[in-house]
Amino acid sequence: MPDGMIAEGHDALWHEAAGQIPVKERRKVDRISAVAAVVVLVTSARAHGPPPAPAGYVWVVNKAFSDEFDGDRLDKAKWHDHHPYWKGRPPAKFVPGAVSVANGMLRITNGPLGSPDGKFTIAGGAVVSRSAQALYGYYEARMKASRISMSSTFWLTNRPKLEADGARTKQELDINEAVGEGKKHPGRKHFMKSNTHYFHTKGGKRADKAVRGQCRISPPAGEAFHTYGAWWVDANTIRFYHNGKHKFTIRPSTHYDKTPFDRPMYMNLVTETYDWETPPTPEELRDSSRNTTYYDWVRSYTLVKKGRTRGKESAGEAGRSRAPRRLRPDRLSWKLVPELCDPKASTGKGFPIEMLVDHVRVWRGVKQGPLEDE
Repeated sequence: MPDGMIAEGHDALWHEAAGQIPVKERRKVDRISAVAAVVVLVTSARAHGPPPAPAGYVWVVNKAFSDEFDGDRLDKAKWHDHHPYWKGRPPAKFVPGAVSVANGMLRITNGPLGSPDGKFTIAGGAVVSRSAQALYGYYEARMKASRISMSSTFWLTNRPKLEADGARTKQELDINEAVGEGKKHPGRKHFMKSNTHYFHTKGGKRADKAVRGQCRISPPAGEAFHTYGAWWVDANTIRFYHNGKHKFTIRPSTHYDKTPFDRPMYMNLVTETYDWETPPTPEELRDSSRNTTYYDWVRSYTLVKKGRTRGKESAGEAGRSRAPRRLRPDRLSWKLVPELCDPKASTGKGFPIEMLVDHVRVWRGVKQGPLEDE
């Protein structure tokens, strides 16, 4: 295995094995055969994770920007449940009540704002890292967008800096800005949309030197989980990945700075409204089958020279520490997790492979006895 790759056994490995399962339509979760379950749970595929590390380096986990969301509440030592610097873009206001953690997922649930606040009439949500020291490294999130005309996003940014000439500058790295069901831009759900922004404000004039990239995805952003990643290589290079595959590279504008992306940032997991998209209706916001963005996990890594990793968890070790060799289906209780299902599944019209993969987390959480075959 090349240095820097995720080891076998990671939760996200099971896509390849899942393709072998003879899942039939109209079959309920509690009737899936034990044989099929074993096929899924033999962890022989490779996780997405960071790309191969350069010669002489290994990837190590950056814990300040990594979270599996396996508890029942947000880790307040690591995250804010609101945006500390931004109220939101009208009509959506960031409110802590929109944020929750359950069933191994971070959820941001949008809805009508209980009491309108000026131009704000919608409750959106923001989860923001307390650390603002994200710099060069690999950042990825496995997420599923809501299916309304609000965003489901994963991005990094920093606070404005006062330059010697009196200008204020800041940078933003948008790893993914999804809209699961746009009205003015309905086709957006079929793409991973990424940007780099270099903001420059001086004399009351604000300029945004943006460079954009995109790639097509399938299924649409609001119908399945996707893994979106970015390797922030250096001040001039960011490589973007979808489900572990490199799709495009962005080189930020050097109009104002020869090394534009050389400052650390903080992480944002946000749902918001845009001025270029029509907001959702109150009825759409109240629809629990479509109003929530799910984050399965966020994982971040930095490059460290070989031999200097004492006390640090490598990417490979992180993968090996999370998964058993094989699970015993006869020692598992079956439990449906509705938010991980295709909407059609509840009506008996379909059963997505993606759901079964995510369901493994539930089986491990409700064990009846020893789970591993020794």
